[in-house]
Amino acid sequence: KFAKLTHTTAAFGADASRARVVSHLDGARSKAESYQLFMGREGQFMDIESCTMHHAPDTSGFMACRGALADFATGVYKGMIKIGRDAPNSISHQSGTVFLLSENAKANIIPFLEVKNFSVEATHGASVGALDLNEIAYLRSRGLIEGTRASPAHAFAIESGIAALVVPVAGTLLGAL
Repeated sequence: KFAKLTHTTAAFGADASRARVVSHLDGARSKAESYQLFMGREGQFMDIESCTMHHAPDTSGFMACRGALADFATGVYKGMIKIGRDAPNSISHQSGTVFLLSENAKANIIPFLEVKNFSVEATHGASVGALDLNEIAYLRSRGLIEGTRASPAHAFAIESGIAALVVPVAGTLLGAL
């Protein structure tokens, strides 16, 4: 009862990266927050899966995945919300956003909802897209120039705030970007 879990996953640098996070909300008024962040370039492959399972009443869940992909990188995010019959008044939200920083980068966001109790609130959202010329100009106006340590992916992380997803958990990670 009244348990709270906050989990953060970050994927950077590996040729292939796979992560799976499953949160079971078994006690009334339990809460789970799950944050995923990935940034890929060259031929890197990122595969992240997140699932929040509501088994008790009055539980809440939040899942957010943010990514940026450049060159020939590929990213996949699968998010699942499961709300069981014994979980009335539960609230759960998930979202996934990936920015494609080159024409050859690929992303696939797959949101799922499985709801067996209709006295709940559950939402999901997904977006994949490229930065437009105005956004690129804005990032360059901040001195974040392509081809340096402050690459477009790094700039995106800083300017959009996705780095804030990992800073509370691993404060030194930002310096490693």
